[in-house]
Amino acid sequence: MHEHEESQSRITHIMIYSILVGLLFVSASMLLAKSSFAPQSGLLIDILQQLGAGVLAAGAVGLVFEYLTSKSLIWEATSKLTKDFEKASNKQNALLDNLEARVGRIGEEIVMTSGMLKNATSVGIQAVYNGRETAWHTDVSQAIQNSHDRIRIVGISLADLCGYWGGKSLPHEAMEAAMSGNSNVHIQILFADPEKEGLKTRAKFEHPGMPYEDTRAYKQTIAKISETLEISEKAMKRNKVEVKLYQDTPTCFLIITDNIAFIEQYTYAGRGGSNVVFGVKSNTPLYRMHEDHFEALWKDARQATDYCSCRTANFTQERNEPENSADPKGRAAD
Repeated sequence: MHEHEESQSRITHIMIYSILVGLLFVSASMLLAKSSFAPQSGLLIDILQQLGAGVLAAGAVGLVFEYLTSKSLIWEATSKLTKDFEKASNKQNALLDNLEARVGRIGEEIVMTSGMLKNATSVGIQAVYNGRETAWHTDVSQAIQNSHDRIRIVGISLADLCGYWGGKSLPHEAMEAAMSGNSNVHIQILFADPEKEGLKTRAKFEHPGMPYEDTRAYKQTIAKISETLEISEKAMKRNKVEVKLYQDTPTCFLIITDNIAFIEQYTYAGRGGSNVVFGVKSNTPLYRMHEDHFEALWKDARQATDYCSCRTANFTQERNEPENSADPKGRAAD
């Protein structure tokens, strides 16, 4: 393309020079005709006039031809650009139509879920966990570490928070650090009472047909109570930790910290940890409702230290048994 433009420029210049030469010849003939040498220069004057006219005409015709050729090339180039633009425009319109359809589908999904999201946030739900997953472990540990007033816990055996049977997780480490730390946080722990009908009812659905004393629910709960009393012994002497046993049928796994409450409802269809867990912001009606739930259980609960068998029972065998927390059949609900 560049070479073509240079060639076209050279031709244009030649045509212009031809026109100028033609004009020069014609002008020379006219000047000569008016001079005193005219009678002797008739032939020269005719030659200059004819030569000038011919060169002038050739230059003019060449410029016109070059102009028309250039216009034709420009039209072709313009036509090609127009076609390319139309092609690009059609492609862009197709992409925009596809984007519009996708945005429309997203909009429909937002409309479908906005009501749920609005209702969830309005009651204080700020997090939803698919069971006690990794994110739950991380957030619970952080919430325990950030609490400086009270930590209240209620469940069955509290295997994901207290004791050491089956190994320690981030929440275990956070709880032990809170018990042994120098902060003023007050910790209240409620286990299901192994000797009352509430846990017996729960164990009946978890281990159908098995004698209650042989169920993992019974053994694990006693072991966890014993371990927690051992771990928190010094903290209990400083009134930093209180451990009690409630007699009612377990209805939820609950951790109430200063800023958030983690709530999991128990069902007879699944073990603890298999249900959805909600993170509920503090100072909301739902948060205060579960505070009241905890206080009602705490009021009627008995001191775990009064349950002498918790501290004297030998559960070495159960503690040494392998526990796979990923297998719901390998552990009791907590």
